[in-house]
Amino acid sequence: MNSSQTQSNPNILFVYSDNRYEWNCTQWRCIIPARALRKCTATSVSLVYIQDFIHSEKSSIDLCDQADIIIIQRNAFIPAAIECINWMLKNKKIIVDIDDSYHHMNRTHNGFPYWIEGLIKDEQGNSRYLQYSPLKQIEWTIKLVGNLSSPNQLILNDWSKYGINTILFPNYIESEKYKKHMNTKPKDIITLGWGGSLTHFLSFSETGVTTAITRILKRRKDVHLYLTTADTRIVNSFDMTKGNVFWHSFGAFQQWPKLLKNTDIGIIPLHGNYDQRRSWIKPLECFCMGIPWLSSYSEAYKDIPGGKFVKNTANWWEEEIENAIDNYKILKEQSVSLAQDTSKFDVYDQAQNILNSISSVL
Repeated sequence: MNSSQTQSNPNILFVYSDNRYEWNCTQWRCIIPARALRKCTATSVSLVYIQDFIHSEKSSIDLCDQADIIIIQRNAFIPAAIECINWMLKNKKIIVDIDDSYHHMNRTHNGFPYWIEGLIKDEQGNSRYLQYSPLKQIEWTIKLVGNLSSPNQLILNDWSKYGINTILFPNYIESEKYKKHMNTKPKDIITLGWGGSLTHFLSFSETGVTTAITRILKRRKDVHLYLTTADTRIVNSFDMTKGNVFWHSFGAFQQWPKLLKNTDIGIIPLHGNYDQRRSWIKPLECFCMGIPWLSSYSEAYKDIPGGKFVKNTANWWEEEIENAIDNYKILKEQSVSLAQDTSKFDVYDQAQNILNSISSVL
């Protein structure tokens, strides 16, 4: 540790991995907590792109040299591991942070060919296989550095078999950025809403929720569906010709609260071990905007107010969605009331807890 620092006030460096075309996880795992730590604690926080880290750019070297704790988001592959060895020899503590359960990806997951099989494409579009898959590489690095953080306890439990130190690091939210878009006006048309990436196909196809929503849309003129996703497989599983299904492809991260405002009842289907290891972002965003939500059961979601769990059959989903629609006014009032206090989940209110968790490696 730097002589100018105390154990309660370390220098922290986030090494982020998202490029501008996939920007999302970096925002939650690096940018948002860094803002809160800078604003609400006395610690020093910096950020550097992982390519600069692994290529030992001067700016990266300077930041690493100043840091006491280096947190590598996701892409901790062999080149990053080599750099980790260098900085560990200089007494830096390193944490690898992951928010996906790579061990539980199946072949329908868009990341399976890359993470599990090691299939990549070069700039000319030619495919080849890596000698060691990204999952195998990240396993080596996590064992090397000995510290892993994640927003989901089940992910940490999975990795604990390697004898590493695990740190629960939840995705806390900038709640005011959502609250300012909260819609409290009554609606004549109730919109069921869902937004997600290309990793959720099984969440719809295997839970019965698509059948349930389709039945309701056919029967009720006072219900619409609003999907925000780049996954046209999910969009095409609904009849777009009826005029009650609306679709918006994902845009910039900052635009999401404005899009979520279109949702009256949040629908969050989950299927299998991979989905059980997601973070609590979806219900948390609904909670902060006073939106009632329905979800398949998740241990990660059980502490988020304003929602109800649903059994994964078409009949159960249909019944619970119908009940939520029929009782929407009451549920909406309750959700808006609950959203007045988000301190348990707000990143600025929880900044000291974040710092305490990260600093546990010292």
